[in-house]
Amino acid sequence: MAILVISMYVQPALIQAVMDAGTSGYLLKDDVEAIQQFDKIIETITEQEVYYSPRTLEVLKTGQQNEVTLTRSEQEALFLMAAHPNATTAELAQQMSMAASTFRNHQSAAYLKLGVSNRSAAIERARQVGLLPRDPNPPES
Repeated sequence: MAILVISMYVQPALIQAVMDAGTSGYLLKDDVEAIQQFDKIIETITEQEVYYSPRTLEVLKTGQQNEVTLTRSEQEALFLMAAHPNATTAELAQQMSMAASTFRNHQSAAYLKLGVSNRSAAIERARQVGLLPRDPNPPES
């Protein structure tokens, strides 16, 4: 079975995860040039070929330049920090069923790999490199 994902999400890590899961292609909704050739895309994926729209390839190339690799625990810590911005380290550690000091170790390692020094910068950098989804409702300036 061939599966083509048509999405508005442009995070390199998400695109790579979807492709690693076995989909046959990834097309961005706003990639007008690719959509105009939809019949050719369908032919490509039905012939067991993989298809990336031109914009998807751009996103993946940019993502590889900014690639940051975190452990599962470091990623989970980042997700929790983003999901619960007002939570204390102890509260976040409890959600991960670990000691606060262990959580701080994961947090510190993630900060180092991302090249940042605080929670809000870590969340923003993780969004920039595709480790976290972009905030759909950014604060107004």
